[in-house]
Amino acid sequence: MHYSTSTLFFTILQVVKNVEIKDNTKCGGNLQKLVGTFHTPNYPKMYPNKLNCIWNITVPNGYRLQLNFTEFELEWTDHCSYDYVEVKATNGTIGKYCGKRTEKPLAYVTAPSKEPIYSVDNSLEVLLYTDFSNEIEVFGFIAHFAALDINECLLNNGDCSQHCHNYIGGYYCSCRVGYFLHDNNHDCIVSCQNVIQNKMEGIITSPEYPYPYPPFARCEYHITAEKGYFINLRFLDFKIEDHHESLCPYDYLLIEDEKEKKGPYCGKTKPDNFISFSNWLIVEFRSDKSLALTGFKAEFKLQ
Repeated sequence: MHYSTSTLFFTILQVVKNVEIKDNTKCGGNLQKLVGTFHTPNYPKMYPNKLNCIWNITVPNGYRLQLNFTEFELEWTDHCSYDYVEVKATNGTIGKYCGKRTEKPLAYVTAPSKEPIYSVDNSLEVLLYTDFSNEIEVFGFIAHFAALDINECLLNNGDCSQHCHNYIGGYYCSCRVGYFLHDNNHDCIVSCQNVIQNKMEGIITSPEYPYPYPPFARCEYHITAEKGYFINLRFLDFKIEDHHESLCPYDYLLIEDEKEKKGPYCGKTKPDNFISFSNWLIVEFRSDKSLALTGFKAEFKLQ
């Protein structure tokens, strides 16, 4: 569930109007709630000199913060070197502010705009610093904050390999039919156990072929025929992740019959034709989480 910025801001103002400011001299503090307000000491009267106030705002994981300065008036100096407010997020300073808002923005005015300030995660730090004097009477600021749900699915699909579902305060991953969720709760695993019996010919492929195969694939293709037949397996396409130093440490394919197990195979060179020793063979395919190629396509014929 999501709220527009205007709707949320109106809600915040309605809450704030019903909040009685009991401690007008409070300077900084830890604010741990979903909606709140804070202001300069003595607001709406002139704030004191020699302040160094820090408000640490934290909401639960799965949320981010929206911060609005509805009133703002601090002593102005070039580069905000005397009195200023600094807003910090975990990835650095968002802005340093002083002066007063004007109806028509001026180049030298460095007060925060009426647009909200957003955190990247669930915390913000607001620092108020004032020097030893003020030449004019200024009243400071009042600010309101609110927790907003982070839609983790908008960023890289929440690192889910298939479906991502957002809810207030969190998200979860799910998989398409035929897949099940890995223990890491993000990747979808395909478990293909294909049994092919008494077919004179046919095609087998890696999952999702000709698209990249999924991570953590565990596939076995059991091809059986009546006694007296042999199975001729020929690869039409073959692209499986390899390694230039080790023999197929990531993704690989194995071929097994009554007499031998051949492989592992990987890379882009098609394995040689394989003729079974008896009336059955097994093709086994494995993949890990890393790079995925298009996999393989093979045909079999009984002879």
